[in-house]
Amino acid sequence: MRRDAVTYVYYDYGAGYFGDFEIELEVKIDGGTGYGSVLLFGVSNTLGTFNDMLPADGLLFWAYNNNNSLQFQMSDRENLPGLTCVVYGVSSNLLYVTFKRAGTTFTVDIFSDSTRETLVTNGHMSLTCTAGTKRYLYVLASRDSDTTVADTQSGYVQNVQIL
Repeated sequence: MRRDAVTYVYYDYGAGYFGDFEIELEVKIDGGTGYGSVLLFGVSNTLGTFNDMLPADGLLFWAYNNNNSLQFQMSDRENLPGLTCVVYGVSSNLLYVTFKRAGTTFTVDIFSDSTRETLVTNGHMSLTCTAGTKRYLYVLASRDSDTTVADTQSGYVQNVQIL
């Protein structure tokens, strides 16, 4: 996905749907160029790209290519800052990710196995998030941050499950 693209994949569950939740998905990142980034998961009340959500709201998780170092980052756009988990080099194996929100705690756990027993190095992230509910579930969104930056991040998301 190009950093300058306007692309997003979402589903509207209706106002107030996501309060506390547990959601699992699988993700594989095949690499990126420059400072490519792609939103891999989000719950938000804002409809649009990753850039649209940045000044607004949402519990977000994305992949970011930083000088050939693949990073996963998370944040609550209403309660900054975000956290970073550096994984692998420029690409990943298939990873199994669990997202949980309980009250004002948002956690992301990144596992290397389908049984979700083996965390990758630095694969647990947690932050204090704002209270409230969200409407949209995102499984992909482009950065759309600068129409002159064509850096890319490639990969895919599959097997999304709301538990």
